[in-house]
Amino acid sequence: MPRQTKQVGLYYTADQLQLAQNNRDTEPISKAIDYLTHTMGDTPLTIAQLAGLRYRFLGDEASGLQAIEQLQHVNPLMTPIDNYETAKILLAWLNVIESIRTHPAWIDIQDSWFDALHAFDHPLYDGSVLDGLWGGALDIGMGIVLEDETQFSRGTDVYRLAVDQHIHPEGYLKDVVTVADATDTYQKQVSGTTALVLMAEMANTVGIDLWSVDNRGITPVTATAYLLYYYYYPEKWKWGGDLTREITRDIIVADGAFLEIVNHRQAVRGVDILFDELRPLFGATSGGLTTLTHGMPLPPKKKRWGLFG
Repeated sequence: MPRQTKQVGLYYTADQLQLAQNNRDTEPISKAIDYLTHTMGDTPLTIAQLAGLRYRFLGDEASGLQAIEQLQHVNPLMTPIDNYETAKILLAWLNVIESIRTHPAWIDIQDSWFDALHAFDHPLYDGSVLDGLWGGALDIGMGIVLEDETQFSRGTDVYRLAVDQHIHPEGYLKDVVTVADATDTYQKQVSGTTALVLMAEMANTVGIDLWSVDNRGITPVTATAYLLYYYYYPEKWKWGGDLTREITRDIIVADGAFLEIVNHRQAVRGVDILFDELRPLFGATSGGLTTLTHGMPLPPKKKRWGLFG
């Protein structure tokens, strides 16, 4: 899989960063830039994520080196990648790699990372449906990082199957929230939707359009609208868990960065109130600082005039 010249991060392109640059004095971009420049992170992963984005967006070589130093001292593959929680962490580190791979210091550690990734194979498809969704996301991410078209295609197949089989027309994720005795079902709806959104956006950065894949109009946007409704009306959630607005808010603060990606692709009804409350959105395992990379709507496509108008 040839590397795309416009792909500069796992979830964003040079064009998306340029759109943010062009609107750096406009909300919500100005708020996101303030967050980027004043928030250093409090774990190796968040430090590396934000430093890598500062390198890409601000051209800050020192921040790029800071991200690489985190990559030198952390090896997420030392933890078994056998469930969706560990898979999303590895995927987030792959996002760091993509953000700094043009930095001169990356060459000093790239071989050790690539050797480890080439030797790695996950068992996520043997687990739950949610594990499998994140397995698909991990395969797309690793396919991009390693330029492995076979692994990339394995992940896109998971995406197409999930859109066809696992998103109910109402929007809930079948076999994710509907599992007998399932717990934390709202969190799992968020996590499964995040995996689907990240799959589509990663593929988009390398020129593969998964956003147009649907099942009679059903897409990850459908799943997003479903969880967004219950963000506002948690008492109506029918999958157990005694959900409250405080709980849904905490979940979205931690893991809701993917909402910016969805809204960037297609306006989501009702999300503006959430954005007013919570922006800028940052989630190390749900897309990064997406208010910066995806907070501006895509410009309308230029109309092509035919011979007769």
